[in-house]
Amino acid sequence: MADTRTFKGVTYRNGELPKSLMKKVNGKHGTRRNSDAYLRSDAADALNGAIAEIKRKYGYDLTIRGWNRTRAEQEKFFYQRWTTTPYRGRPTKRWNGRTWYLKPGYAAASAPGYSNHGWGTTIDVNDFGGVGNFNHPNRKKFYPILRKWGFDDSEGRGHIREPWHLEYKDSMNKMKGKHKAKHKDNSNSKDWFDMATKKDLEDALLSVLKSSEGRKLLAKAVWQTDGVISAPADTDTKKNPHWAAEGLVKAARSNAIEAKNAARAAEAAAKKG
Repeated sequence: MADTRTFKGVTYRNGELPKSLMKKVNGKHGTRRNSDAYLRSDAADALNGAIAEIKRKYGYDLTIRGWNRTRAEQEKFFYQRWTTTPYRGRPTKRWNGRTWYLKPGYAAASAPGYSNHGWGTTIDVNDFGGVGNFNHPNRKKFYPILRKWGFDDSEGRGHIREPWHLEYKDSMNKMKGKHKAKHKDNSNSKDWFDMATKKDLEDALLSVLKSSEGRKLLAKAVWQTDGVISAPADTDTKKNPHWAAEGLVKAARSNAIEAKNAARAAEAAAKKG
């Protein structure tokens, strides 16, 4: 394995991916689905695209339990699974000048500094089957989408036999050009929101709030986009800044379908007014 990798002109070592090259994966992750996950930005963009496609096609929220690991996290992970106490018949590994034995009941983990997770491009997917089970229903259904977005299972299919272990390879990402083109078109488009004044936006927001359907759309668009809990009954924009016109614009600029619906509703209401 190479000692270093270079991305966007920055060279880094395994377990030392600079924060400036990281990006958050959409949603909550981990075995309990309550953690933020970070990958190198190109891998995060690809995974976010795959997650969105899987949600759109199957209504399923794909999550991961393994993502970028710092050197310190790799060491902690390693010590949890390996010991220098001899265990007859258990797998062994040489690291730091010593022989380590895999503890009973644990799956193997790479020695610190040698894990693919240390490059910020490897993931472990939740609910993709146990060791050697590459025919798990979730995996059979969702892996083709992940592969299309550049996630390769070659290492997972190797001696480790881990169906959940995938590595992002930019050269395999068939959606990269299409994905960027789509967002470029959206970002260059000019609509009512680009020309509206703050007063226009506030009037549009109040118009939408007068209808129950409009309130539902805004609740999904503004609050889900900002990662906040369900909207409160109080819709006073001074007390609830996420309901302010700026919040509506932020939601309208997101990729969420609900946000786009809310934007259209606001625009239609403003034109009628």
